[in-house]
Amino acid sequence: MEKTREMKNLIQFLHQYHHLTAEDIEDLTEQLNTMILNDASLNQAVEYFQLQFEFPDFEFINDLAYHLTELMNHSRRWMLKGHTPKEISQRRKSVIGLSSAQNPQPSTNVIDFKSPKAIGRNDPCPCGSGKKYKKCCLNN
Repeated sequence: MEKTREMKNLIQFLHQYHHLTAEDIEDLTEQLNTMILNDASLNQAVEYFQLQFEFPDFEFINDLAYHLTELMNHSRRWMLKGHTPKEISQRRKSVIGLSSAQNPQPSTNVIDFKSPKAIGRNDPCPCGSGKKYKKCCLNN
């Protein structure tokens, strides 16, 4: 079982509120890794913790959810071919950033006057009014 930095942070957080033995930590780690590998949701993980621990206050729940989210986002998954969700997200952002830099897309449907394409009657008017060309600038 891989004990990541996020798993250690979660266990350290739980030590602040509850006394955990080495056996408890081992069982907890094993159960969390199994849940992550089986693609359990954050809600399922919180429900598991509700059965194991008493939640002293709402702040504890928020902190627990934060630590569980970090753990799930930084844990390697079978269904992601050994990658973490965080790694996949960063790769998508870099690919999207590269493709948008190579092929900048106009943010509006305004046709550029410099483009060599002819403007059709039903195309948006290049003046930017949002009307069709035939209802706006065709007769001008």
